[in-house]
Amino acid sequence: MNEITSITLDSQGTLQNAQEIFAAGGPVMPILLALSVVALTVILLKLYQFQRQGIFSKNVSNLAVSHWLTGNKQAAIATLSKSRHPVAVTCLTSMLGVIKPNMNNDKLREEVSRVGNKQINSLNSGLWSLELISTVSPLIGLFGTVLGMINAFKAMQVAGSQVDPSILSGGIWQALLTTAAGLAVAIPVVMVFKWLERTVNHVGEEMEDSVTQLFTSPSQNTEPSLKNNNSSLQQPLTTPSSA
Repeated sequence: MNEITSITLDSQGTLQNAQEIFAAGGPVMPILLALSVVALTVILLKLYQFQRQGIFSKNVSNLAVSHWLTGNKQAAIATLSKSRHPVAVTCLTSMLGVIKPNMNNDKLREEVSRVGNKQINSLNSGLWSLELISTVSPLIGLFGTVLGMINAFKAMQVAGSQVDPSILSGGIWQALLTTAAGLAVAIPVVMVFKWLERTVNHVGEEMEDSVTQLFTSPSQNTEPSLKNNNSSLQQPLTTPSSA
C-alpha cells in the first residue's frame, strides 16, 4: 500500500513539475505543443496511407514485369490486379493500354504519366506540413527565448541597484526552455519527414524503371516510337519535391 502511495505521489509530482515547466515557457509553449500534435497526426496518417497502399510490403511489380517480358501477359496483369502499390497501379495501366486494340501510343504515354503522377502526388500530400513544422518550430522557440530575455532584463531594470543575480539567471533558464522545446519538436519531425520523402522518391524511381522496361520490351511492337519519346515519359514520373 505504501509503495502504491509513493508511486502515485511521484507521478503527481512529475506532472506538477511538467506543468510548471510548461507554464514557465510562456505563450510560445502552447504553440509548440499544437505544432507537435499536428505533426504527430500527419505522421500517423501518412504511415496508415503507406501501409494501406503496400509501400512497406514486397513490390510485386518486378515479378509482373518479368512475366510481361517473357510473354506471359495474362499472368503479369493478374499479379498487378491484386496490388494497391503505386508502381503496380501504374504498370497495370501501361499493360492494359498496350494490349488494348488501336490504342494510340501518345495517348497511352500521357495516360501512364497521368496515373504515375497522381500516385506520387498522393504519397507526397501532407509532407509539406512536416517540412514546415520542422523549419518553423526552432524559430518559434528562439522567439520565445528572446521574449524571455527581454522580461529578464526588464526585471533587472526594475530592481535597480538592488538587483539579484538570481533574477537574471532564473529568467535566462526559463527563456531557454522555449528554444529547447522548439528543437525537441523539430528534430524528430525532420527525421521522419526525410525518411518519408526518401520512401516516396524510391517509389518514383521504381515506377520509372518498371514503366521504361515495359515500353522498351522486345515484345512491344511500338518500341521505336516509344524510345524516341522516352524522356517525355520519364520526366513526369520523376518524384516531385515536397510541397
